[in-house]
Amino acid sequence: MTTGNLQSSNLFKSIKVGNTTLKHRIAHLPTTRNRAANHVPTDLMKQYYSERASSGGLIVTEATLLSLNQGLYPLIPGIFNETHAEAWKQITDAVHEQGGAISVQLGAIGRVSNAKLLKDLGLPLTGPSAIYENEQAEKDAIEAGNPIRALTEEEIKDFIYNQATNAVRLAEKAGFDFFELHGANGYFLEQFIHPEVNKRTGQYGGSIENRARLLLETIDHLSTIVDPSKLAVRLSPLNTFQVPNINESSEADYSYIVSELQKRADQGKGLGYISIIDGRFVDEDNTTALDLDYIHKLWKGVILRGGNYTYDNQGWNTIREHVDADDRTLIGFGRNFIANPDLPDRIRNGIPLNPYDRSTFYTPTNFGYNTYPHVGGSVPVKEEAEKQRFGSWFIQQTNTMTTGNLQSSNLFKAIKVGNTTLKHRIAHLPTTRNRAANHVPTDLMKQYYTERATSGGLLVTEATLVSLNQGIYPLVPGIFNETQSKAWKQITDSVHEQGGAISLQIWALGRVGNAKLLKDNGLPLTGPSANYEHEQAEKDAIEAGNPIKALTEEEIKDFIYNQYTNAIKLADKAGFDFFELHGANGYLFEQFIHPEVNQRTDKYGGSIENRARLLLETIDHLSTIVDPSKLALRLSPINTFQVPNVNPTSEADYSYIVSELQKRADQGKGLGYISIVDGRFVDADHTTALDVDYIHKLWKGVLLRGGNYTYDNEGWNAIRNDTDADDRTLVGFGRNFIANPDLPDRIRNGTPLNPYDRSTFYTPNNFGYNTYPHAGDSSPIKEEAEKQRFGVALA
Repeated sequence: MTTGNLQSSNLFKSIKVGNTTLKHRIAHLPTTRNRAANHVPTDLMKQYYSERASSGGLIVTEATLLSLNQGLYPLIPGIFNETHAEAWKQITDAVHEQGGAISVQLGAIGRVSNAKLLKDLGLPLTGPSAIYENEQAEKDAIEAGNPIRALTEEEIKDFIYNQATNAVRLAEKAGFDFFELHGANGYFLEQFIHPEVNKRTGQYGGSIENRARLLLETIDHLSTIVDPSKLAVRLSPLNTFQVPNINESSEADYSYIVSELQKRADQGKGLGYISIIDGRFVDEDNTTALDLDYIHKLWKGVILRGGNYTYDNQGWNTIREHVDADDRTLIGFGRNFIANPDLPDRIRNGIPLNPYDRSTFYTPTNFGYNTYPHVGGSVPVKEEAEKQRFGSWFIQQTNTMTTGNLQSSNLFKAIKVGNTTLKHRIAHLPTTRNRAANHVPTDLMKQYYTERATSGGLLVTEATLVSLNQGIYPLVPGIFNETQSKAWKQITDSVHEQGGAISLQIWALGRVGNAKLLKDNGLPLTGPSANYEHEQAEKDAIEAGNPIKALTEEEIKDFIYNQYTNAIKLADKAGFDFFELHGANGYLFEQFIHPEVNQRTDKYGGSIENRARLLLETIDHLSTIVDPSKLALRLSPINTFQVPNVNPTSEADYSYIVSELQKRADQGKGLGYISIVDGRFVDADHTTALDVDYIHKLWKGVLLRGGNYTYDNEGWNAIRNDTDADDRTLVGFGRNFIANPDLPDRIRNGTPLNPYDRSTFYTPNNFGYNTYPHAGDSSPIKEEAEKQRFGVALA
């Protein structure tokens, strides 16, 4: 190569990106390499990135899964649990020691994922619309029994407010300098942007304002979690990979997106950089006259341009042209950074490049990964030995469980909760399943709960409506009339016959109720204040002719002293052992607690003493109706579901609530238990560094902790640690209790778990409900027959 006058260009001058100063302007672009171990970064990856950081530039990692929900491929890294964060931390530390900066590319795959791998994990193949990439993809998905379906709006919100949020928090904990959203190459975020892939008609489809909503809403939300200047996005406006064609409205669409990002920058919320796959360089064999200079004009911040600059003409004219045109351009390399760990120094000094070997790009061994020499390196590579060298880091998780010393832990010891003795400490968490008939429990539900009671633990039912006044969803059970109470009585009797105990989770929806169903029943949509969950909720309510209104104090009193009182009396008559108030997940009680949802100025709003008044007043009143030790409460202090953000005063607010409950316990009016959605485990596929251990310190009674312990490391350390730390902790499971009716016995004996099938969680028939086998049961399931079997009301 001839460097020409690159020495005097901007290329080797330092540049500030966000709050990070780079020593030069050559960047490592994201390149998938398949060297992770069960989605955990490996020692080979640490060597690879640290070697390429020695010149002090920016390294962008390979695409890294932000969760499994939006697709997976084998052998690629993730950033959705603590193990991933700990592994990545060793890499970021090594990069920083070399003077480099590192950006994690956060990837979501969407419709182009491996349908079979998803099916094996009980996950659906999803995309913005139910459209396959090609005929082969359709064939593969159907053969896997996992046909594509469009994401629901609830799932989209979960992606933004849970999955992406969790990934960024973990990435920040891992020490990354930047968090780059992968909005390119036909993957999830671009699928929503592309009009031939996204055929939705709701708020996430149609106009570019709607098609870009997912990307922009994600960026806006993440900007409340981390400094926006640490965020970045990669775009490929001229992409033809994994999409039908170049987006016909590409320039208009991406002009809108980049203009919106610039507006945010003008308001002090600018991204650290935008990364663009430049259209002038499609690959090394052919170029296109199309370019993306309009993006460079619209975006005033740092731009990372990648376009096979190695195929630039002699003298590197294009590099010089780009970096010297302004003081804000980074130049990206992919394949040539793969083959040249010292690429910046080679370019600086005009040293020829090592050629890259495409055949090793995706092989899982070290050959073709860390075997490219630095300048002057002449040590022969032992090809066969390197082809046998695989990455290692942490123990790989498998579906075969090691129980370790759980037999001698507290987990399988009896525990007294209130006046009820449980035979072990594994509990079934509340899981909405949509198998009721006109809000009446059914025979399918009786079978479901009975089968899961055989080991003698605690079952907490699905959320059950306290009344219709506080919100309605179809197909969920209720406890507001005698018919429902009689039906539930058949279920509680059956659970007790099996030696189990059962707690009814009592539910009030508030502002997230279905406005149309409420209207059809002559009921208003209400909440603590007249604010909606989001724009679509407002649109739906107005279309239904049922706009939200704030509850009056009279209606609040009616809720406590009539509706809830009635529900508790009926639940007591139905034979429940406990009555769990649903104070979590963005429903009515949490709506009152959350300061960004509750904007009241009366005695039920403002201070935490006022915002917690509804909850505590309800508990105090119910304690006069039933034994307080039969009452329970579920809380989610760091929830982001159906609320704008994690409660900004969460720890102070929930410390007050739990302290008040402990005061009552000290006076002989203690709840049977408090159930916590534990911040260490947001869902099955990703975790967060936040925790709620302070609640465990404040509350001296029984605590039910739920956190997808199935994804605990080998040996079930978290279960042992939690149950053995004291003599008052229950361990809760949701999705894995759905798929394993004999879950306690499987954990006790180290038996592998059945994978769950998310696609059947909310379908109203029996398939995926009572069709999961017990250990050793190989009876065939008649899928079509079970899909035609619907529940019959028990009363």
